[in-house]
Amino acid sequence: MAKHRYTDEELAAGSKDGNENFRKMLIARFKNVILWLVSRQVHDDFLREDMYQEALLGFVRAIDTFSPTAGTQFNTYATVCVDNALKSALRKQKHYLKERSFEERDILDMEEIPIPGGEDAPFSTSVVKDIREVLAQRLSELEYDALFYRAEGYSYQEISELLGCDVRAVGNALTRANKKARAILS
Repeated sequence: MAKHRYTDEELAAGSKDGNENFRKMLIARFKNVILWLVSRQVHDDFLREDMYQEALLGFVRAIDTFSPTAGTQFNTYATVCVDNALKSALRKQKHYLKERSFEERDILDMEEIPIPGGEDAPFSTSVVKDIREVLAQRLSELEYDALFYRAEGYSYQEISELLGCDVRAVGNALTRANKKARAILS
């Protein structure tokens, strides 16, 4: 007995009419396409599952809004909808990360800097002096000063006033200093 193969357009029309089996068949048929679109745009493993869910929502919206009278194949329409949903979700994610305060990012970055000898190893004065000398050679003056003021507990605002620069410049300097310090100490 030959299995009837529905076209994408037939499945989409049936899904719009409430046939959940058609919707499931259509989602199963496009699962690999959706995964490919996600992997093409999302390179962070941490975000991939969330972005897959966003892409799937975009696909479901494509099913619900597809009109065969518009002259476009469902495949093309759905791919554009999924692609747009991903781009929108990635923009929102980027905006969210940008809006996080510099201080929150700085705290996260400082925790990631490896400590030579492990966390329990006591620092001798000579080790700290050596680390400061290496950092002084590799960091700009602004990066170096901002890093050590921050380590002493000063806020971004206080550092900007002490160094005579804008708070955003302090945040950028600390981001660069953290990256350089991690590279040096690892």
